[in-house]
Amino acid sequence: MANRGTNEWISGLATLRATQRQPRVRRYATGPSIDAESPAADDEASPPADRTGHTRPRPMGIGRTTMPTQNEVVCYGCGFQFVVRGRTTVTQCPKCGARLSMKDETITGGFHEECVTAGKVTLTRSAIVDGGKITANDILLEGIIKSGQVRAHKMLTLAKGAELPEDLLDARSLKIGPEASFDFERTLELHDVEVCGELKARIKATGTVTVRASGHLLGQLMAKHLIVEEGGGLNCALDVQPNRTTWSSTEDATESTVAEPQARPLTEPPIIAPIAQATAGDTP
Repeated sequence: MANRGTNEWISGLATLRATQRQPRVRRYATGPSIDAESPAADDEASPPADRTGHTRPRPMGIGRTTMPTQNEVVCYGCGFQFVVRGRTTVTQCPKCGARLSMKDETITGGFHEECVTAGKVTLTRSAIVDGGKITANDILLEGIIKSGQVRAHKMLTLAKGAELPEDLLDARSLKIGPEASFDFERTLELHDVEVCGELKARIKATGTVTVRASGHLLGQLMAKHLIVEEGGGLNCALDVQPNRTTWSSTEDATESTVAEPQARPLTEPPIIAPIAQATAGDTP
């Protein structure tokens, strides 16, 4: 009887130890609910601890950061170019201190007033400008300009159906929209030119001339860089020199800057008499 009680006591002790050795199973939110007073709930709520027993703070998640937009602005007072970060309707020129409006304006119907902004001005198809002054960084012309003063400090875009006397064209860069066609007789001095429609002119560009797949450029071209996409048309007298800085006002695109080689008088080569070679049988 004594041996039986001892065996039962040993068996019960082994069962208790085996139960203590079982690994703890973590419970997640998708599983059965966890009592807030249980040790498992405390482990889930408390941050992890290091080897010394001190709790370590949970790492904070890093979200995406959005960089503010950057706009290149040209002061319509002094012509100084600078960068404005973020969206704003008013800024100040860091050079002359002028207060600049950056609002985008849209002109419809008849117009003969003054519109000055460092933003963008859009002249719709119904716009008819007969006098006044329009100054902006970018101008999109879809309507008609008969007279007045128009100045684009950055880009002037001529869309299909737009009308503009060539003596009023005053812009740093020019873009011809798709399906638009323009023919200018005077020489256009620009920085960048982008042709998506058809343009015939004499162009002097200090930047890059780009002919898109739907574009066609005719006339004469002097530029530092030229890009023609596949499908684009080009029928010009070309003078493209990347290292060139300026052009003289009287220089024409058809004139080559490479000097023609000078014709040199032909001189007869000296006559060299053949030297007789002595053979083994010859005597001096």
